[in-house]
Amino acid sequence: MSSPAASNGTTSDPEGSPDKLFYKIGEVARITGLEPYVLRYWESEFPQIQPRKGQGGQRLYRLEDLEMVRTVQRMLHQDGFTIAGAKRQLGRGRSSAGAPASGTPEPARVSPRDTAPAPDTTPALKKTREGLRGILELMDNTDSSRGTRPE
Repeated sequence: MSSPAASNGTTSDPEGSPDKLFYKIGEVARITGLEPYVLRYWESEFPQIQPRKGQGGQRLYRLEDLEMVRTVQRMLHQDGFTIAGAKRQLGRGRSSAGAPASGTPEPARVSPRDTAPAPDTTPALKKTREGLRGILELMDNTDSSRGTRPE
């Protein structure tokens, strides 16, 4: 005989999410600690997150969607990926049929390509920084030569 909690769909699994077939966006937000607008944005950026829509237009996330949200959250917030880097990493883990190669993507790692500026941009950045410092010096000199005083 199942417990009353199990029969009403509110039993929690070890990861802290209710054990049921579909989750509304507010439930996913509460489980993951994310705001609903973040979940909606991620839907537009990650094709792997595609909740169904109910009759009233309410988003209904499956367990697979919830797991992918957690994967994206880990990649962005813990592993240090950019959205573009996370998209590339998730794209690498898919088979030719479009399904995940092993069910769950392997743990993500930040590659230097995702975090460091391209080698050919470093001189341009240095030159820009020097130019901005020069502008600041000009502005400081202009203010001091005018003898501005507080009003």
